[in-house]
Amino acid sequence: MSENFRVKKTDRSLALFAYLWVLVLIPLLAWGKDDFIHWHARQGLVLFLFECAMMILSIVVPVFGPLLIFPLGLVASVVLSLFGIINVLGGRHEKLPIIGHLADKIELS
Repeated sequence: MSENFRVKKTDRSLALFAYLWVLVLIPLLAWGKDDFIHWHARQGLVLFLFECAMMILSIVVPVFGPLLIFPLGLVASVVLSLFGIINVLGGRHEKLPIIGHLADKIELS
């Protein structure tokens, strides 16, 4: 689903943090009632959990972890982050490839 929204500059700035690793906490804690920020905060949370899982796997799995899992996870993380950032700047709701559907299952209150 790709929808364009009229989004205030401050909302875009806040939603942008969702795709910058641990800074996802900023829009998660400050999203208020804005659907645009809320939507990207959930996408960013899924990305953050993916990044954490890749780091843990790269430590736990001997040999292949540091040599294979870490570099592939890093590349995937950067690509997904850029995809999310481009969506924020364009004012769009577009799910992250591969992992974005998981954000629909997250309820933030």
